[in-house]
Amino acid sequence: MSRADTVSVVIPTYNRAHCIRDAIESALHQSAPPHEILVIDDGSTDDTESIVEAIGSPLVRYVRKPNAGVSSARNLGIEMATGHWIAFLDSDDTWRPTKLELQLRCLAATGSAVCFTGAVSEDGERQDGIAELDPHLPADEWRSYPRPVEFIARSLLHPLVVSLMISRKALKDAGGFDEDMVAAEDTALFYDLTCQQDIVLLNIPLVDITRERVVAGLSDHQNAAAAAARLDCAIRVQTKALGHVSGQALPPDETAASIRIVRKRIAYFLSRRSEVAHAAGDHALGRRLAREAISLTGDWRTMVRSAMLAYGYRWMAPRLQRKWPSD
Repeated sequence: MSRADTVSVVIPTYNRAHCIRDAIESALHQSAPPHEILVIDDGSTDDTESIVEAIGSPLVRYVRKPNAGVSSARNLGIEMATGHWIAFLDSDDTWRPTKLELQLRCLAATGSAVCFTGAVSEDGERQDGIAELDPHLPADEWRSYPRPVEFIARSLLHPLVVSLMISRKALKDAGGFDEDMVAAEDTALFYDLTCQQDIVLLNIPLVDITRERVVAGLSDHQNAAAAAARLDCAIRVQTKALGHVSGQALPPDETAASIRIVRKRIAYFLSRRSEVAHAAGDHALGRRLAREAISLTGDWRTMVRSAMLAYGYRWMAPRLQRKWPSD
């Protein structure tokens, strides 16, 4: 294996003793074997360490660290990696046997530094957003896109980090994962990469997602504090996205359309954050966020909801407290 073909697999984990063996085995049994597998344990309190050690492969390196979140674990893996390429796998997902081989082929053929593949859930549904980003990309084929900042506005869905293969240099140039974010850190990285790198999409589902994913990272009836933290991250990422689509060399009509789309997203997340603020009793914050949403001119549903949150919040408060409980 040449240096250009070496792949470091980074697996962050936290209390996944029941499934981490399957994840590691799927990386070990690749048709193009990895250079190393770095299991970064973010402070597990279960039997994760003994499960990993029992695998007994010289390719697997177990590293334990204090709990600080998935971004911290991934970033430590990036720092420790010695391969030319880095591929991420979560400890409750698995890869199909040809994933690394096919990605290496695509990257060699294009000279790109970033490749995402398809991913599929247990019920057979695609979870990768590739069809939304390029509806014309045939199944089982790949395509390279030169710095595709237009992807940002095209869909809220995007390929998953667990399908990513990226050069170590490109990942470090992008700054890795934002450790201050409790959610949407993968979206932030994807947006940054669209502005910095050519991206290859390989339209084959090579990742099996074995956990539940919540669309947009949010669901009703979440704990209010947790929902607030996740919504704050969503607002932060979309605000940064607005800068990306405003500052890139897209055709003027496409730039204007992209700006409208991203502004609508920000308005939506601001209105939801307003709901959570009202549910927590912070009505001043709730009103301010709702007014910010109105100023961005989102879709009509967001505008109606925001107007009610700005001016009719007392009537809505009991329902919002049930929707976003404080404990």
